[in-house]
Amino acid sequence: MRDLLSPREKRFLRRLAAGKTDAQIAVKLGGTVEQVAKQRSRLLARLLARRDR
Repeated sequence: MRDLLSPREKRFLRRLAAGKTDAQIAVKLGGTVEQVAKQRSRLLARLLARRDR
């Protein structure tokens, strides 16, 4: 079975679950706050879209 999330997405999600801000995540994983916000939005939408499966 294929993993739902990539290793990077898993690291990102762990930081979100730990309550880190977009700015803190951007510093740790690289990128800008705006990029992190977009990635967060896409990741959460993807997880919610797959919730019923």
